[in-house]
Amino acid sequence: MMECDRAAVDTETTSLGRVVNRVLTIQIAFDDKVSYVVPLDHKDAAWSPKEKRMVEKGFRNFFARKFDPLSKRYDQYLLGQNLKFDMTILRQRFHIHMITWRVWDMMAGEYCFDPDTLVETEFG
Repeated sequence: MMECDRAAVDTETTSLGRVVNRVLTIQIAFDDKVSYVVPLDHKDAAWSPKEKRMVEKGFRNFFARKFDPLSKRYDQYLLGQNLKFDMTILRQRFHIHMITWRVWDMMAGEYCFDPDTLVETEFG
């Protein structure tokens, strides 16, 4: 996980509240072939306390990684739907001060254009 510079992420939580909430599962993928569903606070999770701490530490280290904003690399990003909510929840759940990843929130992208706007791409 720590070798990956990009990830698609989604959380499932007990509510849409940003203050009082629990992360039931995290869905995460690092490429288009394999994805993972990690049950954190889900009632069916079979973690021992030691295993749960290890998984939490791994996620904390992954999401808290620092990227140089002046870097010439533009392939370091998180992709998600309603990522503003997920990032808030992840910061609270893993006690992360700031997530410095570049992000692409598909929900925010939907508001860039009116549905009737014609967009020209390299393919026409």
